[in-house]
Amino acid sequence: MCTARILVVEDYEPFRRHICSELSQQKGFEVIQASDGLDALRKTEELQPNLILLDIGLPLLNGIEVAKRVRGLAPFAKVLFLTQNFSSDLVQEALRLGAVGYVQKVLAGTRLLPAVDAVLGGSQFVSGRMSDTELIVPHGAFRHEAQLYSDDTTLVESLAHQIRSGLESGNAAVVVATQGHRSSLDHKTKSFGIDPARAAADGRLILLDASETLSQIVVNGMPDSSRFFELTGGLIEKANASASSNEPCATVFGEMVALLWQDGAHQATLRLEELWNKLASKVQFSLRCAYPFRASGKTNDSQLLMSVCPTHSSIDSI
Repeated sequence: MCTARILVVEDYEPFRRHICSELSQQKGFEVIQASDGLDALRKTEELQPNLILLDIGLPLLNGIEVAKRVRGLAPFAKVLFLTQNFSSDLVQEALRLGAVGYVQKVLAGTRLLPAVDAVLGGSQFVSGRMSDTELIVPHGAFRHEAQLYSDDTTLVESLAHQIRSGLESGNAAVVVATQGHRSSLDHKTKSFGIDPARAAADGRLILLDASETLSQIVVNGMPDSSRFFELTGGLIEKANASASSNEPCATVFGEMVALLWQDGAHQATLRLEELWNKLASKVQFSLRCAYPFRASGKTNDSQLLMSVCPTHSSIDSI
């Protein structure tokens, strides 16, 4: 069997490590890696890969510029973009430059290996939220973000900024967090000039305990859709009713999924993520879920990264 040499170009180390691990487990793949655009060009010229998995947002030289130069360095190398960005303009530009594949990162868990096989086999492969209609949520404005964090202090500060932004825009915020994070959040929001007690009294800030809320919606180990829609949907409707914005869209932060995942209830985690997506067809809100992620390369971390990707519109790490 001929070995296909694959160059993975990705600056976010945990994601790059996992992609390389997934590919290395497949027979017939030799995997090499680069962390920036210039390193990618050096290794392309030196090692002549058969396939280049290429991110767009790279340091030193972005992926589009790399793709422009690859053909002169390795004329037989095929380029498959694996990136968070997805739009018809970007896809068209990538294909115009000679790429034969384009996969959005949030779909890597289910689309990457088929894409690699298709591209190496001589076919073109494009997959992203604009082409995968089964993943599109009815409310076009809905954003479901996953935030991977390794430091609690940084998470709380990011959340405080999120709440402040939502309140200042005339919207409300619903926070379903652990006790420790809620306590830290109280101090941080005050340092930002927000009076959490006043905002709560006005109905514009709803603070809930993640464990207690989970206990109200989980039945026999799985989130119950009726309980979930009644409880969380009602809270978001209440929050939107208190907003002063002309088009209320509550900012929602949740850690229930993280608690389920840490308990090993992975199917329940994905079920809850799916219920959040379905709720978006009933009420207007944006959602950010937080998962502790230690970038350790452990199987559980890698499984988390790839399992939750398809249920979110974007993945962020802090």
